[in-house]
Amino acid sequence: MQHQNQLDPRRDLEPHMPRILDRRVYYKGQTIVEQGTMGHRACYIEKGQVEVLIKDNSLEVRVATLGEGEIFGEMGLIEHDERSATVRALTDTTVAVIAAHELEQKFGLIDDSSVLTLIHVLIKRVRESNMGQVRQYKSLIE
Repeated sequence: MQHQNQLDPRRDLEPHMPRILDRRVYYKGQTIVEQGTMGHRACYIEKGQVEVLIKDNSLEVRVATLGEGEIFGEMGLIEHDERSATVRALTDTTVAVIAAHELEQKFGLIDDSSVLTLIHVLIKRVRESNMGQVRQYKSLIE
């Protein structure tokens, strides 16, 4: 998909720069980020697949599955807030790490406050939607 290539953190590197940033490998079943912790990085999935889980007490609900070319961890960086979900590797997964300052530099280029406000509104809606899925699943169990 076209938008996935736009998320690749290597996209804006100068040709003479190394094409590999901070790259990490996570093995199947390994937790990559934990719900409730502060986020200092986002991850661009180069290879593999992950699940996005929201925990509510002992209940754990999968709200998304992400694969190559997708990103996770960005909401906590943008909002300077705790992670709203846990991300766990479904397969052996390789990610390029996007540090907070790298994302903040890109957001600093947006000079339209209405666009920034819209981004924050959309993040709030995603968080609320995810929690709605958890509540719905919980009510089905009960």
